[in-house]
Amino acid sequence: MAKLALVLIVWFRAALTPGLGAQQARQALPNSETSGPILTAVPACPISASARPNQMLQINYFPSRPGALIPHPRGLSLRLVFDGPFFRDNQRTVPFDRQSDGSWKATVPLEQQWHIYAIWYVRDEDGKRDDNHGQYWDLVFCDADGKRNKDGVRSQVQGYMGAIFANDLKRTADYDTTIRILESNIDNADPRSANLVSDEWALKFRHQPQHKIATPEMVEEIEKELSKHAGQSGYILGTAQFLVNFEDAFPPAMVEKAAALADHQTNSPGFLVQELDRSRAERVKDPGARARALAAWLAKYPQAPMGNYVRKERLGSWSDLGDVVAAEECFDDLQKRAPEDADLYATMAAIYVRAAAGGRKVDLNRALMLLDKAEATLGSPPNTAGGPGYFFTLGLGGLDQQKAIIHFWRGRAFFEQQNWAQAVKSLEAATSVLEDDRPVWEAYLLIGRAQENLQQWEAAKHSYLEAALRSSESVDKFVELSLRTGTPSREAALKELAGAKKRAFKATNYKPELVDLRLPDFTLTTAAGKPITSSSLRGQIVVLDLWATWCGSCIWELRGLVELKQMHPEIKLLLPAIDSTIPDIEKVLYPLGFSSNDVVLIDSPNAAKFGESGIPQTYVIDKAGRIRVIHYGGLTDVVSLVEADLAAIGSE
Repeated sequence: MAKLALVLIVWFRAALTPGLGAQQARQALPNSETSGPILTAVPACPISASARPNQMLQINYFPSRPGALIPHPRGLSLRLVFDGPFFRDNQRTVPFDRQSDGSWKATVPLEQQWHIYAIWYVRDEDGKRDDNHGQYWDLVFCDADGKRNKDGVRSQVQGYMGAIFANDLKRTADYDTTIRILESNIDNADPRSANLVSDEWALKFRHQPQHKIATPEMVEEIEKELSKHAGQSGYILGTAQFLVNFEDAFPPAMVEKAAALADHQTNSPGFLVQELDRSRAERVKDPGARARALAAWLAKYPQAPMGNYVRKERLGSWSDLGDVVAAEECFDDLQKRAPEDADLYATMAAIYVRAAAGGRKVDLNRALMLLDKAEATLGSPPNTAGGPGYFFTLGLGGLDQQKAIIHFWRGRAFFEQQNWAQAVKSLEAATSVLEDDRPVWEAYLLIGRAQENLQQWEAAKHSYLEAALRSSESVDKFVELSLRTGTPSREAALKELAGAKKRAFKATNYKPELVDLRLPDFTLTTAAGKPITSSSLRGQIVVLDLWATWCGSCIWELRGLVELKQMHPEIKLLLPAIDSTIPDIEKVLYPLGFSSNDVVLIDSPNAAKFGESGIPQTYVIDKAGRIRVIHYGGLTDVVSLVEADLAAIGSE
């Protein structure tokens, strides 16, 4: 194995390759107070997945050297994020110790054997920071053979695409640097480079003037490069992966040819061709036609590793169509193949319950039996080829969350049987654990209806109150029962609800985590055809919510945004819709009271500038055009959250 350089030296504001200066590894210079780099890291290339115990990363900062932005620190700390923006528990804040030569040293334990990347900056105790002028410092970990880890390179690429690693750590998107990083790390003959090749093509595709169909020039470029790199498996496989993922944008014959070529050069013959056919079957819109297309795929590839995954997709298609008989046939077949898949039993039970709620006559006792079976098999390794994480019904949470979802469906089954007491018991067991607001809201709504049937009026009122706290759709039910139980007027009921909302929000102890990030430069077009730029928003408080018409949690929070618009007309509300058509936008938004000036169409390159890592994602922007708060995921009490955010910004 080649001997690795031991010291990473980051030269002040200069690099041999622009944008890669944070990783120029050289021999360590003497610890001079007046010359040399302002920051070094040891080792230069830590080994990821290493069995070495007690590995450490040492960061040295030299405040007296030219270029240091904290020349006279009183106390320093290191803000570091490992791996990537989608990893949990990956942030570290580590104190520096002052050394006798005037430098400062921080030591970071490399606790996880699988670290692939690290990015960081330095800050003083008074909040001043040195982040290398927004470029930060970073390093990509190495594999056992001394080569830069390919997944680590992908994390670095995400940073230069504008990903948010932490609320205080985000680079400005830089397309040219991203391309240079990818090109400098691709080994065309190495299959491990396939993802980097695919990423490079995807970046180029999203950067072209039109974002749905590839330009003739790009089609020609790909065909030329495939011919040029014939026999180089990493390049061929990566290009084919890209074409399969973006097949709608390219000529079908070109995609099929690339998939077949890649399969010929890898150890998985037929895999990409199978994936292409599966993708086409899954994307058939009509549920019945989709189920038939998936059946045809199974007949064509009877021994495919993804077979049970596709069988479960068929089950979902019949569920979407409401065809219980066909779903039962799918379930009976799949149960023999994957008898320990808890989600399979929960999914079939949910199909029965939905059918009953829609007025169909089904055996709800069988649904309850299946839910018992699902609960008994929780935690068992599923035998479906989809593997752990491919869930229709139980979701990706821990066992407690999955058990709560089973309680939720059990409660719904009891409700359809008009077993009101058991319905209340099961649904209350679900609400005490579930984290997702929508099923909690549905559960409280059903609890209230069951309690009304039990003539438990005060209890039902409380349940409707809990539902109304989570969705404005339940306000009328709460008001109706309030009037029935002695509340003198609608206004009094709404006042009671407002007070409960205030108390519930206060109980969360929400404290805004303020950031100070530059709003990315963009020029977008509203649904009304009016251009809007980032600079035109200066001087206004802006709430910008990235969403899409196909995103359920996005739709869920829209009513809260409507309420915010009504209560705070001074706030500019902007709703960039990702990969959504104007007819679909109009169908969703306009009945709620939004206007065409509230909505803009946003493409992938502009969405990436925000560090978008899933939607919905909400940004509170101050009058100076700085992002000050970022919310990830759907928001329930939008008004209270934004009011608290603005109060925190104003108190600085």
